[in-house]
Amino acid sequence: MPNEWFTRFKKYSEYKQKFLKELEKTGAPLEIRVERAFFEHGYYSTEARYEDSDGERRVSRQIDFLAHKKGISKINTKLRNFSMHLDYNIVGDCTSLSDQSLIVFELSDEIKPNSSVRLPIFVNGSSFSYKIHENSSSLGNCIEWFNIDDITRKIIQVKIEKEKDGDFIPKRLQSRKKKGEEGIYDKCEQIMSALRYYYEDRWHGFSVTDYINARKSSGLDKKIENHPLWNAPGNVRDNKRKAISEVIDSFNPKFLSEHITIRGVIPLMIVNEETMILKAILDSNSHSIEDLEEIEYCIYLFAPANVAKYRSILEGRFEQAIIICNMKYIDECLDKIHSGFEKITNEMEENIQNNPRLIVSELTREYLQQL
Repeated sequence: MPNEWFTRFKKYSEYKQKFLKELEKTGAPLEIRVERAFFEHGYYSTEARYEDSDGERRVSRQIDFLAHKKGISKINTKLRNFSMHLDYNIVGDCTSLSDQSLIVFELSDEIKPNSSVRLPIFVNGSSFSYKIHENSSSLGNCIEWFNIDDITRKIIQVKIEKEKDGDFIPKRLQSRKKKGEEGIYDKCEQIMSALRYYYEDRWHGFSVTDYINARKSSGLDKKIENHPLWNAPGNVRDNKRKAISEVIDSFNPKFLSEHITIRGVIPLMIVNEETMILKAILDSNSHSIEDLEEIEYCIYLFAPANVAKYRSILEGRFEQAIIICNMKYIDECLDKIHSGFEKITNEMEENIQNNPRLIVSELTREYLQQL
């Protein structure tokens, strides 16, 4: 009988418990709990498809969650009033590691200041690309925004096995994992592939397209091309920059005020409740492991094998920060992320209030890039 297993499932409680325990390992219950947590924090979350490409070959894959929420912030300045649209995204994967633990080796205090940690992949507007400030990739700002101190380049994935004498011993899982064993490195690669797809094929592409379409429909292009400096002799690029700046500065306020968007992206990996994230406490001299301390989440500086593949999101760096969080602490983690997003928004608001022409200069730069 094709459904003989279901008859046994309903009839024998011992078999039922065994079956359900194995079903739990598929990760679906964990994904549902994560989806619920996002909902409670104001995010709309769903499984999402993406295309992973390597050369000419494109493969359709699935990421466990793409969560987002939107908002709007009003900014009043002496020049004009602005409406800043907020688009917050969290993309990532869930993994059930059952009897495994993650041992985190935190960066030393000497190395931290020289490490490039950038959690939001990009913060920009649909009409212009804008970095919060020049050193937005620095570790200090990452900690300031998200207040996550445990940062690592090295994580050991260990399986806890029980010996004959009753003691539990850690066994390190190698990169070439056995069937049925998941590696966090592979999960990070999957998250990176999804990030690249959504950045290149959706967020960045849509932002540029929206801006170009709005620019054309507003009549801005035609007005710029009719400016006396547009085809004037001399330094062509300087003349065009002046023409663009003067036209945009005096142009329809609605065009400017409706094309400011902060789009922040956080890569996140959620592990199941039983998987402990443990920080190794090292001796300051010998660097031998003295103790283990449970932590709620950490920032993992993941270095992909093929840096060129992720050039668009790495922006000249060799590693991407990914938050790894235990499901038990997802509420605290999402609160940290929200706090970080709010700090970014507040800084953007302050920058625009202090310098309303910042929008004009960014729009000018974007227009020149399109020429």
